[in-house]
Amino acid sequence: MNGKSEARAELVEARLPLTACLSVLPARGGEALLRPIGAGLVYMLGVMVGNRRQGWAIYAAMLILFLVVTSGMYFAEGSGNPNFRGINQTARSVAPTWPSLASAAT
Repeated sequence: MNGKSEARAELVEARLPLTACLSVLPARGGEALLRPIGAGLVYMLGVMVGNRRQGWAIYAAMLILFLVVTSGMYFAEGSGNPNFRGINQTARSVAPTWPSLASAAT
């Protein structure tokens, strides 16, 4: 296996239509920085088209979609995984048990 194929030599030079997509980009300011940027962009869209109400309408639609999706995820995460039903998943504090030096000396 050296990367050469005589049966399909045309595939060696063919360009593959691959794209890389980052779904989440980190920001130093976090959510406090990203939310005003989103609001500012749709507001400027409204200013550019000459009707600020269009910008606010798009922002309201984005906010409604965000709230619907977030509430759906909240309830989905709260219901748990059905594969783990019947398993005790209560959180408890478990202190590490170290051998006592007194018992080691005897």
